[in-house]
Amino acid sequence: MALLAFSLVGAGCGDDGNDAAPGVDASGGTDAPAVTGLYEAAGSYEYDVRVPAPLTYIDVTGAPRDVPFALYVPRTAPRPMPIVLVSHGGSDGKTNALTSLPEWAEMFARAGFLTVAIAHGARSAASYTALCAQVGYDPALSECGFKINWDRPHDVTHVLDRLEQLATTPQLQGMLDLDHIGYLGHSAGAGAAMMAAGARRNYYCSWPFAASGAAPCDAAMLVSRRQTRIDAVVAMSPQGPLSDGFMSESFPTVEIPVLAATGQRDGNVADGEPANRTSLFPLLPAGGKYLLYVDDPGAVHTLFGGELASCTATASGVRCQEMRSWLFSAATAFFDAELRERAEGRAWLASDAIVDASQGTATWTRR
Repeated sequence: MALLAFSLVGAGCGDDGNDAAPGVDASGGTDAPAVTGLYEAAGSYEYDVRVPAPLTYIDVTGAPRDVPFALYVPRTAPRPMPIVLVSHGGSDGKTNALTSLPEWAEMFARAGFLTVAIAHGARSAASYTALCAQVGYDPALSECGFKINWDRPHDVTHVLDRLEQLATTPQLQGMLDLDHIGYLGHSAGAGAAMMAAGARRNYYCSWPFAASGAAPCDAAMLVSRRQTRIDAVVAMSPQGPLSDGFMSESFPTVEIPVLAATGQRDGNVADGEPANRTSLFPLLPAGGKYLLYVDDPGAVHTLFGGELASCTATASGVRCQEMRSWLFSAATAFFDAELRERAEGRAWLASDAIVDASQGTATWTRR
């Protein structure tokens, strides 16, 4: 099963003026940092981007479904490398994995994680109708609202299966640490990541927060898509209860470590969407749970996906990069702690360093 070398996207030296975070030493030093300021990764690596042979599986309707994905492979990071999957948001889906959270994928690769960017494609109208019929949706309840939420957990399962196959190929043999896998999702991708972590979803009321005409939610219809190969999850702009099929009963079943992040303008403020995103946190069982909240008008939805354009419509470019560096720092510390068991990562998570580094703009809650 051959891999096609796609391109060298960039060098992970942190000196290109884009992703370098204030207070982060990208020199590759290994001295343990003091638990102040932003988190320092153990090293900084150049990486290659490779596109594997196409992945196609047969979905629940009996039709083939294509899932493009790309591998961001650090060149000289210690082997085997922990794996981080990244899933994008957006109800329209994507067909090009290189546009799936590229800022996050590049950052993780520079930190020495073998990163897998997944493109979750949308369905045609006919395919969506067939899906709703196949899973027994009752149109008398309301219009079928599954959309992107059904496919993503299944896509991830098949990507993990493919990674197990690729781990034995000459191009990747000895590189993939299949025993240490993290998953970061943004928005709809965060919903899929939370399902992989054990959050249960009611597909029959799987409507966006504050949407009208939604079917009543019944806890008896909650469905689990727990993916036991996933060890830790980062949920950027996650859904809270009564959003996209999640309920208050959805979250107590999440036993693995979770970092959730949101901010002041992460969604429709008038509808209370940012507050809904934080409301899942007290519903999670204690132990290895973290919530990062950025209280700044530039903390818009797409910032949590790594993009800066919408943020710069509200805040300066420097400020937007600074806020993104807080997200990058927290996620790197989290995966270093949970996938590498790095003491520096655990110490940073146990501290309030992000609060100090942001001068109180970011709040940091642990359970």
